[in-house]
Amino acid sequence: VQLSNGGIFFLTMSAAISVVYAFGGIPAYSDEWMYSSLIPDTYPFSSTIQSTPFASTTQLPTASTQSPTVSILTTPQPSISDNADYCEDIVVEMTDLRGISSFGYSVNEEVQQMVSNSTYNAIATRAEQQDFDRTLFEVEFASVSDNINVTHSVCSSLSYVLNVLHDVVVNDEDEIADFVRNQTVTYFENVPSVDAADLEVQVHWSLSDKDEDDIGLPSNDEMNGDEMTSAYITAVIFSIFLLFTCAAWLDAKLLRQNDYFLPQALIVSAFEVTDTVLDVLFAVFLLLLYLSDRMTEVLIASIASFAFVAIPIGFSIFQLVQKAKKSWFSDEHLSVWLRDHGKVLFVLSFFTGSSYTAIEIVNCGAFKLDVFCMGLSKLEQIKFNTKRVVGVVLLENIPQMAIQIWYLVRFGAEFLPILAILFALISIALTILTLYMQRVIIRNQDIVQIEFDVTGDEIKPSLSTSMKGIKSEVAILLGLRQSLVEIQRPSMIAQGLRIEIHVFVHGVDYEGMMQAAVANGKLVSIIKQQWQLQKTVMISNLNIVLSDATDTVQLATSKQYTAVIRNDVDDYEQGRNKLPI
Repeated sequence: VQLSNGGIFFLTMSAAISVVYAFGGIPAYSDEWMYSSLIPDTYPFSSTIQSTPFASTTQLPTASTQSPTVSILTTPQPSISDNADYCEDIVVEMTDLRGISSFGYSVNEEVQQMVSNSTYNAIATRAEQQDFDRTLFEVEFASVSDNINVTHSVCSSLSYVLNVLHDVVVNDEDEIADFVRNQTVTYFENVPSVDAADLEVQVHWSLSDKDEDDIGLPSNDEMNGDEMTSAYITAVIFSIFLLFTCAAWLDAKLLRQNDYFLPQALIVSAFEVTDTVLDVLFAVFLLLLYLSDRMTEVLIASIASFAFVAIPIGFSIFQLVQKAKKSWFSDEHLSVWLRDHGKVLFVLSFFTGSSYTAIEIVNCGAFKLDVFCMGLSKLEQIKFNTKRVVGVVLLENIPQMAIQIWYLVRFGAEFLPILAILFALISIALTILTLYMQRVIIRNQDIVQIEFDVTGDEIKPSLSTSMKGIKSEVAILLGLRQSLVEIQRPSMIAQGLRIEIHVFVHGVDYEGMMQAAVANGKLVSIIKQQWQLQKTVMISNLNIVLSDATDTVQLATSKQYTAVIRNDVDDYEQGRNKLPI
């Protein structure tokens, strides 16, 4: 089946989008994205709320002296029952309320509403002193047991609200109980059959005897809001990269041979992109905490977290611009690619979190698309990544980990910062190990750059991605591991291809070995065999350059060899000219 590049790319992205909806779809989480998904359900507000008495009785709703048939509340409750996804119980214990039984209470809706509204207003007024919005919750009668222990449901559409209210009740339950008592006594003053003069009231959160970390959590079969969002986003990112990688691998192996596809580049990029996304989520997480609690230290941490995402992006893009101006625009192939796809490269640099990740993606060779075939050599990528330790590890990973560890120490364990720390450690490990191996290559090995033209009637552009066999045979010819031989994607010339081979060596005369391979026809035999050619093949314009991998010293004079070889060894002539350096 022959598919166009655009068709394969479209099918792959369609499959990736389907994965998003397989996880429930983005709209399924949008309602709680900014609050219940990012605000931790176990945030310890009790450490910041001061247990101070009400400044004055005028701050609380006051009871009316009118008859019980008239509402005594100054502020009605909001109606959020239809959207209340999170509920906990609060218990109002009434003792010495003579003249009314638990059964009588259970059938008297007006009394139930009076106590519910009194409880709501007492809690809401106290919470408002912490800049809390009273419209985010409601209190409804649930049940009553013997001795008139009234259970109310405290409900909200946002899970973190219950944590705020829990701490308000725990810290100020005496003041809240006094207000409910005063409201109740006033309510029954004109009811002769009820004696509330000796009424005593206690208010407590029904789970106050449990560990505070259990408050506000969903049921056992539900995942915590921030856990769900973080896990969901991480799964989506990896699923998109995995689907894209699998589709590109199938295309490279089964549909259209492509020896330049690098799946490992996409896998590494998936970890790096996820690390950046989690850092952004954590910064938003801290910002929402500040908006709900107004803690200066949280605001500072949020600003720092955003800064240590933006600064590395800016640093890496600056390095990208400098490198392009200094080196890449002088290369004909790279300058053309940058002209056509430079905008894509900069957009990827921004959205993936660094230009280092973007460079890996645009050099992965997926689907033979030009946008993924920038053509940087392994050496050029090594040189560009030398500042990755500064741009990613020192400016992003380490500062972000410090902020996340501070949060864990200050407020306790949460899924999002722990996950962000895990991916930061993975990113640091990948960066250090990769750069260590690359620097060993740069410091201890030289580069032999071998260029030659291959022409013939059967030489087609489609052969340019079938170089794995030639690479293997050249490595055997030179007595090297395949990892020390790199063949750049050939460029098209008139009636053929220009091949550029990089050999990472140290102290061995591979220059003479390549001359001999051209002279005795071995090189042309390798090409004909691997490309399954039958007609005449010509190799010409052989050029060999030996240089230091750091580009600081030219170890030998550049030498140019011109060879014309038909079939195996039909004709051979060599000319040697020393070129100025």
